[in-house]
Amino acid sequence: RLRRTQDDINPQNRSAESAGSVFSDAPGLKACGHPVAATGLKQIIEIADQIRGRAGKRQAEGINCGLAHNVGGSGATVVVHIIQS
Repeated sequence: RLRRTQDDINPQNRSAESAGSVFSDAPGLKACGHPVAATGLKQIIEIADQIRGRAGKRQAEGINCGLAHNVGGSGATVVVHIIQS
């Protein structure tokens, strides 16, 4: 199973804190079955759980906003949500 790591996103190898970013530790959406429409909803729920402090072991401290990006079909639809408390 291929997994994108923080090093792929943050090539300077700075910590998430020093980079000013936190990356989700939630399981990948493909691992959840990648159901149509529910994939984007799962992203939104994860962000809401983080903002509300309900993410359990995945909880990152000090989260007050998040960004979800989803591409539908073969790239015909692209949606970005920015959510804040």
